[in-house]
Order: sequence, then C-alpha cells, then structure tokens
Amino acid sequence: MAIASRTPSRSRSIEATSPRNTKSFDKTANFLSTSSKRQFMHRLDGDSKNAQSLRRHRVHRLQNLLTLHSIQRLECAILTVLSAVA
Repeated sequence: MAIASRTPSRSRSIEATSPRNTKSFDKTANFLSTSSKRQFMHRLDGDSKNAQSLRRHRVHRLQNLLTLHSIQRLECAILTVLSAVA
C-alpha cells in the first residue's frame, strides 16, 4: 500500500513542475498511438494477404490432387477395359 500511495504524489509533482513536458509527452503519446495503429492495421493487412495467398495455394493444391485422382481413375478404367478386351 505504501508504494501505491507514493506513485500518485510523484506524478502530481512532475505535472506541477513541468507543464511543457506533459504537453510534449501527450503529443508523443498521440503520435505513438497513431503509429501503433498504423503498424497494427498494416500487419493485419499483411496477414490477410498472406491468408489469401495460403487459401489460393491450398485451392490449387486441392485442384491438382483432384486432377491427379481423376487421371488415376481414368487410367484404371482404361486398364480395366483393355484387360477385358484382351
């Protein structure tokens, strides 16, 4: 409890002695929060692009597997017909 009671008195004394510093700190904090928002949105945008790319890659891979499977089935059908004829 002693630590909690000291912290507000320190911040009050800093604000009382240097009003200019608090203003510049507020501007810096606003800039940093804006910058952080931009970085976060950029990161989200990058993640969504990566997710779209991964989905596209998975779709192509699935299409390739389905194509391969249908080719294998076609080969099997042709071999069955050829063995029945021979």
